[in-house]
Amino acid sequence: MKNNKVLALHSENQVKGNLTPFMAYAANKFNGMGCSYPEFKTNVLSNKNIPYKKKLNLLNEENITKEEVAKKFINRNLVDTSYACRVVLNTLSDYFKDNEIDTKVHTINGRVTDLFRKKIHLEKDRDENYLHHAVDALIVASVKKMNLLNGYLARKEHDFNDLYNEETGEIITIPDDKVFYDERYIQYIVNLKTLFEESSNYYDHVIDKENMRFNPIKISHKVNTKPNRQIADETIYSTRNVDGTDYLIEKIPNIYDPKDKKCIRLVQDILNGEDEKYLMAKHDSQTFDLIRDIVKYHYEQFKSDSKMYKVTKKKGEEIITLVGENPLTKYKEENGTIHKYSKKGNGPEIISMKYESEKLGNHLDISSNYQTNNKKVILKQIKPYRTDFYQCEDGKFRFVTVRYTNVSYHKAKGMYVIDEQWYKQEKINKKIKETDKFLFSMHRDELIGIKKKEGNSYIYDLSTEKGGDKYYYDGNSVEVLKFTASNNETTGTIEVKPIYTYCKKQLMPTVASSLEIKKYATDVLGNLYEVKDNKLKLEFK
Repeated sequence: MKNNKVLALHSENQVKGNLTPFMAYAANKFNGMGCSYPEFKTNVLSNKNIPYKKKLNLLNEENITKEEVAKKFINRNLVDTSYACRVVLNTLSDYFKDNEIDTKVHTINGRVTDLFRKKIHLEKDRDENYLHHAVDALIVASVKKMNLLNGYLARKEHDFNDLYNEETGEIITIPDDKVFYDERYIQYIVNLKTLFEESSNYYDHVIDKENMRFNPIKISHKVNTKPNRQIADETIYSTRNVDGTDYLIEKIPNIYDPKDKKCIRLVQDILNGEDEKYLMAKHDSQTFDLIRDIVKYHYEQFKSDSKMYKVTKKKGEEIITLVGENPLTKYKEENGTIHKYSKKGNGPEIISMKYESEKLGNHLDISSNYQTNNKKVILKQIKPYRTDFYQCEDGKFRFVTVRYTNVSYHKAKGMYVIDEQWYKQEKINKKIKETDKFLFSMHRDELIGIKKKEGNSYIYDLSTEKGGDKYYYDGNSVEVLKFTASNNETTGTIEVKPIYTYCKKQLMPTVASSLEIKKYATDVLGNLYEVKDNKLKLEFK
């Protein structure tokens, strides 16, 4: 964390506020208080006592008020493990000390695993799968267990500035190349790389278990079943009733934004004749015609430019896609903002625009908190707490979704409860009889096993988004996946994810006609087992 710390005068720090040094100088915050920015930059770059990363921080010239820059900054700091390492170190050290256990605790800086990987040519791809966590854990354990650093730690005369921090117990770097010629070390590298490659290929169905030198890396996932969680997203939405149907109303905050997806959608909707969902088109058509004319004029000018527009055909109709910059951005740069239509030409400027985004689905109505006329104010997407699966008399699988709004705390019982009458009615709504068999309840990230008829393709395999081979059910094997949520109770559709890798594509299988569905779990070591004898719980702690 030392790369984020500086010693500054209180007066200058107050003037700088939340700005970077570059932004503060650009805003003339330091006028009359010291050197100019070029002088400051020269001083920082020439100071040999300032680490390279700290120099980058001090001389950062990005606009940190922009959302995309702020996100990158946050993501960089989330992976800074130094503070977390110190907390864990202190906690464990205090535990062993208080219990008079003679144990020393060491932590490994994330830079060690990175250098180690590069040294053995085992690069990390976080988007490939979850197996890199296990590999990093093995590297961390081996650095100390294999005595690769013991000689350094034992030598008190050694300069620990670059290797070992005695105050925090943090190992900062790795020893020189001579340890890499140790025979044990070479064998360890071979085993580590083989384990990772075999495990990756096994989960991708490239090799079978009997052809592996090592057992595959096992993966476990944390499951949170606590009912006292946030029940919906925090964004407040307004609605409009159109021909008896409620629609969510969302807003484009700045129609001139060069890259905003909502702005791009506005341009494409205008060009493809699908702009009736914009409220301005309905209630102020003359102003909307001004925007429409600007967009269409731009298209006529640049339609032959493949870097600006692309035209494809779908069901015999041409579909225009904007691939370049928002044409309203260029218009604003050359002519200023668009103004609302008025006879005198002095209407207010147009910055934002509202539109009907989608039909109103699961929501929490909070209209009573606001003064509204003929419209609702809602919180969108009430989060599901759990999904209860049943096997019905007709052989189909159906489920009941219990959302956080359906769970309440009963103070007298000291338990969370689901209303029994509400639950019975939900079963009736889903065509689940009292005699139908309850199978199990699924919370987010619990494991569900699905068996389908022979010849059906797997819900997830390499072909899903990596372009690999398809994998098919043999009528006996169960495909185990992470359960995310129920998606459509009418069609029996749920949403799942693979257990060993990331998947950008939404996987939404229909389980109604599956041969079997089962619940699975893993122990702390990742050993998979089927969960049996599940009981329906309408009261729980």
